[in-house]
Amino acid sequence: GLGLLLRQLKTTAVLMQAVAHPDDENNAMLAAMGWGQGVRTVVVSATRGDGGQNEIGPELFDALATARTEELLSVHQFDSAEQYFTRAVDFGYSFSVDETYEKWGRQEILGDYVRLIRTIRPDIVIAMRPDGQGGGQHHQASAVLSREAFLAAGDPAKFPEQIREGLRPWQPKKFYYTGRFGFAGEPPPPSGAKLTTVNTAGYDALLGESYAEIGSRARSYHKTQGMAQLLSLPGPSSAGYQLVESAIPGLKERGDASLFDGIDTTLPGLARHVPGEPPAALVAGLAAIADAVTAAGDRAASGGPAAAV
Repeated sequence: GLGLLLRQLKTTAVLMQAVAHPDDENNAMLAAMGWGQGVRTVVVSATRGDGGQNEIGPELFDALATARTEELLSVHQFDSAEQYFTRAVDFGYSFSVDETYEKWGRQEILGDYVRLIRTIRPDIVIAMRPDGQGGGQHHQASAVLSREAFLAAGDPAKFPEQIREGLRPWQPKKFYYTGRFGFAGEPPPPSGAKLTTVNTAGYDALLGESYAEIGSRARSYHKTQGMAQLLSLPGPSSAGYQLVESAIPGLKERGDASLFDGIDTTLPGLARHVPGEPPAALVAGLAAIADAVTAAGDRAASGGPAAAV
């Protein structure tokens, strides 16, 4: 627990994954980023999955939404993520993005995504793919709306009622579509797409498992959806993401080496949020905190938890 806390203290990074339903999130990736790198990980699901199936009982619609919400809370005990929702109602399988917008309320759900971005203030947003016919068009609709929200959240003229309520504009630095989830049999990445890869095969000595194993354990709690109860076996495992929007000049042209490439996620980097020249006391104070976190990690590694106090 101390080791994981020290990882979290070292970074200000925030990652948001926007999906359509419970179980659309990538649990292994979330574990790799959250537990492995100390990133604050957040999942925003457009719906609670109330239009889905139920393999373990008779509950459907609102009762199923309750069950799937509880499943997500169990899932996130393992993959590190926080959970939020928009107000979209899941009405079952859809063959049309337009039908999805009509049933959800396009502007309402776009506004919900914008509100959540302004509230959570992620550095990066990862969405589902907007292409293809598989999986029901809720997936594609959520991808399109979350990209529009990425572009709108930093503009105070968009959804100004949120600004009047006290939220501030927030512009995330990067927006990705899922290029490769990591499942067997999934569609290939878009032709010519350069993917940023997250390695989920790594073994975490603090947790005693690889992130793929942790992710499969988390995913097994989506029991109403019949998710496999077998843990992932050791071996190659990764997820890939396609960078489609960036607020970092020149990044889309040169490409990125990692999800947080080009983003200052250090504690001293928080000083950049001060308009103008940050006060010297703030700069020195943030540097002192960062040094103390590093020292605590070094001492815990050499002398055990008590040495980190």
